[in-house]
Amino acid sequence: MGILDRLTGTRRPQAGTPALPARQLYDAIAALDRNDVPWSIRSGAAERADLVAEWTDTTGPQHFRYMIVLRLDEALHEVIALDRLWQSDGPGGGARYGQGGNVSRRGFSGTIERDANGKLRVVRTGGFDTRQLKDPLRDTVTASGWTWRQRALSM
Repeated sequence: MGILDRLTGTRRPQAGTPALPARQLYDAIAALDRNDVPWSIRSGAAERADLVAEWTDTTGPQHFRYMIVLRLDEALHEVIALDRLWQSDGPGGGARYGQGGNVSRRGFSGTIERDANGKLRVVRTGGFDTRQLKDPLRDTVTASGWTWRQRALSM
């Protein structure tokens, strides 16, 4: 991976990896939508795309919605990805929206409790790391012989 690829978020398949047909790649990405993961993958028709991977967390005081809009370009064997992130500090707090580039956010929510010895500790009640969604998508794309290309602007 070159420096420009690293800056733009582009990931390429290993040399010699045969490119799957677009329909097989679509099915492989859709198969990542399971009951044991905190996100969902659905058709991207409403966003004029092929697929949308989305993770919404409203369990803690800080709410967020992270979306990756995917468009498959079969002629170039590329998946063009656009990140979108909505984040709120909860009731009465500010809200932020970000789009494009290589969005990467981590956070968690928790409560402060006393343990059996009376010592204060933080108990994690929720959290997110955008890599938990992006990495399986990117790995599936590159393992299928396609290039993952991050978009900086709207599709």
